[in-house]
Amino acid sequence: MGYAANLFNINIQYSMNLPRHALQALEIDRVTQARVSDDYYIHINRQIPQWNIGVSSMLANAIGI
Repeated sequence: MGYAANLFNINIQYSMNLPRHALQALEIDRVTQARVSDDYYIHINRQIPQWNIGVSSMLANAIGI
């Protein structure tokens, strides 16, 4: 995926990734950001606060994505 992103000069955003994927992103230069919240439709249907991003956001920030 990183090779293809380099070929086409595009960046990659991870979404709903597990910690192992976030750590693998350290070896893929084109991964520039990660979304740490869940999908929105779950929260709209069940009225759950969607900004519960504590640990996920700290990991993403610590590794710079």
